[in-house]
Amino acid sequence: MFRITKNLFYTILIASSLLMSCTKHQSGKPVLELYVMSHCPFGINAENTIIRLMPDFKNAFILRIHYIVSKDVNGDFTSLHGPQELKEDLVQIAIQKFYRNKFYNYLLCYNSTMNDDKCSKDNGINKDKITSFVKSGYARQILDKDFTSTEKLGINASPTLFINNNRYKGPMQMAHLTRAICADYAVFPYCKTLKPPVSVNVTILEGGWTDLYHPNMIIQSIGNFFYKSNVNAVDVKTKKGKELSTKFNIKEVPALIFSDDVTMTTSFGLIKPRLKEVDGDYIDYMNDFGYRYLPDRPVEKNQISIFFNIYDKTAINAAVSLLKLLVKEKKHYNTTLHVMGISSDDTVFIKTVSVINRANGMGVNDQISMLEALLKSPSLKDFNKQYRVKYADHNGIIKTIQANNNTVKGIGIKQNTFIILVDNTNLIAQANPMQSVGIIELSPVIGKQGINSSSMPGGGQCAK
Repeated sequence: MFRITKNLFYTILIASSLLMSCTKHQSGKPVLELYVMSHCPFGINAENTIIRLMPDFKNAFILRIHYIVSKDVNGDFTSLHGPQELKEDLVQIAIQKFYRNKFYNYLLCYNSTMNDDKCSKDNGINKDKITSFVKSGYARQILDKDFTSTEKLGINASPTLFINNNRYKGPMQMAHLTRAICADYAVFPYCKTLKPPVSVNVTILEGGWTDLYHPNMIIQSIGNFFYKSNVNAVDVKTKKGKELSTKFNIKEVPALIFSDDVTMTTSFGLIKPRLKEVDGDYIDYMNDFGYRYLPDRPVEKNQISIFFNIYDKTAINAAVSLLKLLVKEKKHYNTTLHVMGISSDDTVFIKTVSVINRANGMGVNDQISMLEALLKSPSLKDFNKQYRVKYADHNGIIKTIQANNNTVKGIGIKQNTFIILVDNTNLIAQANPMQSVGIIELSPVIGKQGINSSSMPGGGQCAK
């Protein structure tokens, strides 16, 4: 008869505990800690994505929203997007405390309307109770704990996500987030039914272009957008490149060619408007910088603000492409041009910016002609010969450029040469930081050059 001795029992017990410590979590609920700024478009995108993921898991994970703020020299809270954002942080803290089961619906409502009165009423939230809690100072105490956590963890950008105390570094997209959660909780019913990720086959048809649209940057961006991808770059001048350009009638490069496997991905619905189906494959010509669907986008104020760096030919060309598309589609927006990037004391630079600023009083066709001249000019000095300026307000222009830089920094976009703000009536005013209902960035490919809203994939952060 086999007998377990005392020593053998302890050996088995120790071995079992070691084995268990090396396995993944198999029970309990995943805890997602999301740090955001309540008016940050990228933070809003992350909130909406995670909330809409919850039904797949039958609400089997815990989501906690924390807020990123700073403190001034007096120890008072400040927030990147102004007093309204700080006020909403405190309101959301109160709603999380008293109406936890209604908080996510409130958040989805607020993120789309920015109307706390309406969203409170629609979700049966007692606004007086929330206001009283905020005025009492208790909400600020909770916010102070969030501030302490962000300082301790080194969090300075919205959104930042932790899954079970591990910092998540992937894209804020459903496919990536789902697999990140399931990595430790494979026992969840939804994780058990999760199909292996589709490996998307993509061909980049390129032709010697550089900078923002270099093949290596597109490969990286596609890798961030799809969970798995196989990407090959083919020069249009090679035999293979000529065959592809003929088969798909491609007149301009760069172009992306997706095999039919892209339709099996969870991301296909997001990029489908950009693609043209040809013999079972899908083509993105990339010749309009992703603006193809902009004329169909509903806007309220009918205004578009274009921010660009006049030393970057790609950015100038992007502005021309957008304005031509609007003319072609017979869309009459009030377009304003704003120079950003380099603040120079050079007189030639100041005169050029002065010309561009005065172009805001022109019609769209005149703006296009002016920008095309800037695009074709070998230098700013040559451009200034065509558009002579008698007087340019040197100090005023420098301040304007600095304000433009602060505007794009305030919405979380840095080191970019071209940005569009849609429906932006007065840039980003401190009293109304959400005037911009849409943001378009000039970045390499799909996931980062779309409109960053709740329905589109977002790739940026709002940095403190």
